[in-house]
Amino acid sequence: MNEIKECEHFQGADRFFDTCKQLRGKKVGIIGHTQIDGDAVGAQVALFEILKREGCEAFLIETEPGIPEHLEPLYGKYKTYQPQQVQVDEWCVVDCSQASRCGDFFETIRPFLLIDHHISGSPFAVHNFIHPEAAAACEILADYLYQLQYPLSITMANALYAGLIMDTGNYCYNSTRASTLRLGAYLIDQGVQAHNVASWVYNNEPRKKFLLLERFFHSWKFYAEGKICFGFLHDEDYEATGTDMADVEGFVNYPRSLHGVRIAGLVQELAGLIKVSLRSDEPALRLDQVIQPFHGGGHVCAVAFKTTDVLESFWDDLINALQERLKVVEEGVLLYES
Repeated sequence: MNEIKECEHFQGADRFFDTCKQLRGKKVGIIGHTQIDGDAVGAQVALFEILKREGCEAFLIETEPGIPEHLEPLYGKYKTYQPQQVQVDEWCVVDCSQASRCGDFFETIRPFLLIDHHISGSPFAVHNFIHPEAAAACEILADYLYQLQYPLSITMANALYAGLIMDTGNYCYNSTRASTLRLGAYLIDQGVQAHNVASWVYNNEPRKKFLLLERFFHSWKFYAEGKICFGFLHDEDYEATGTDMADVEGFVNYPRSLHGVRIAGLVQELAGLIKVSLRSDEPALRLDQVIQPFHGGGHVCAVAFKTTDVLESFWDDLINALQERLKVVEEGVLLYES
């Protein structure tokens, strides 16, 4: 395998491992964001193994609404816990831009360590390792491990590889760099069988998810002459299909794939909470900036926000903001710093 160029490495590998050593002998909870995805799971598993080897008693912590069935194989033999089931000395957070995204109980806790790649992220931990140029939190950890030639178990390598392919859309998103692909090759060199990992995370979906997807397809609405497409899911959709918010991973990519659609959205309403997710293939649209008035965050092309307000209270403002952003990009007038 070709070596990764020095200029493409993420800085802080030595500091990261020194920070992990400071947790030796302590009980440590490792948590990701709510509605956990493959990148958060992969980073959790990798950090868990690192801390165990450094002499910590580490715990893998679940977030709401639970672990999607197709991601469970990534944990291997390791057990996961609810936050209230463990008493820990310190917390480590992965793939999370804001402490509140770990759950309401986490808003008053300052974690010891944070690993994140969101452009809208904030350094809310004691020790922060934030690289917005990374395609995934798993890319950061894989690179740190590569730099120090740290031994990887097959469970760790599989989890990191899953995080890479899922957060890069199988290396198709614009966040994919040459070094991202090289890290994928590095993990395969460590024993990952790419077809097995892909089968776990893509070919292991429960039937109920497709019943929910059918309802999602029928809900689509178009704006800005078909350049914006939103799909909607409500309480009754989840109840009728026996699903929850953990089952919607990847849904927003369906309207994103339609010809002519430049901004795709998913609106979920469940138990008084509304979550809005947005995706685009155009970095120039800077969805992370458009979403700021709605107190959301994420990446340049992938953002989300949550609210307990009713949809009517912000919907027109959101659609107008997205249409205005399309207009100024088309006209070559930038309202925001890029």
